Order: sequence, then structure tokens, then C-alpha cells
Amino acid sequence: MKKLELAQIAIKDIQPEEMLSMLYMQNNLTPAKHINPLTKKQFHGKNIWTLELEMILKGYNSCEWSTFAQYRDNDSRVNKGEKGTGLTLAVFNTVKNDNGEKEEKLQFFKSYTVFNKEQTSNASEKAPAKEDVKVIVEEKQLNIWADKYAVVA
Repeated sequence: MKKLELAQIAIKDIQPEEMLSMLYMQNNLTPAKHINPLTKKQFHGKNIWTLELEMILKGYNSCEWSTFAQYRDNDSRVNKGEKGTGLTLAVFNTVKNDNGEKEEKLQFFKSYTVFNKEQTSNASEKAPAKEDVKVIVEEKQLNIWADKYAVVA
């Protein structure tokens, strides 16, 4: 089956991202490596399947996604009327007790919206080429906003 056919089957399901991942596994397919070229980070978890589904259904050829603010800060702009894709970031934080010992690990979620590179114009030359992007696969990536949104006990 072609990726478009699999995507059309998946969107009929309640959880299309999960259905798409299952259909890909059954057909020995792998999703594209969706990255943010401005931060040089690769997307993970359910976000991969959300972006894969969006890329297939909208016909994008690019696997590069960034937020509105990131494009703006790099002298690019999102085209008027374009709709972004909602993603979720899991943030983990460890709360310490009065003695300074680790007490418990908290998890919360931050939602954000990304746009495909093809939804922008005046793309900045500051963005690195795909070949230059290093894929970092570490649990520490989930701590991106942990310091910024630390829970005060």
C-alpha cells in the first residue's frame, strides 16, 4: 500500500496517529525523520506520527517543522492563512524536599504549534542543511523547559 492510502485509512480511526503507526509496521514502512532545522532537534513519540500524517495528507515534501516565533526570529514568515499542526511536549521535573533530597518526579505537558517549511516564505539561509543536522536521542531532550517551568514546592 502507498503512504497516502495508509493515511486515508488511519484518519477514519479515533486515534489516527496510532493507527498510522500500526499500518506502517504491518507494511514495513518507516516515517520520515521530522526535524526542527533551527534547533537541530528531531521530533519524538506521538509527534512523529502527527507530523507524518500531516505531511502525507497536505502533500508536503519537506520534513522540516518550526514554530511561528522561530521562523519570525530567523527572518522568515508563515504565509497568511496557513494552519499549524499541534504537538505536545512532555516535561519532567523532580521536586526536592526541604533536606535537598529527591522527592518525586512530576510530569506535565506543554502544547505548541509548528508549521512546515513549505508553509513559509523568505526562508532564512540561517537554517542548516539536513546533512548537517545531528540527531540527538536522549531523555534529556524532554527537559527542555523543565528549568523554565520548574515547580516551586
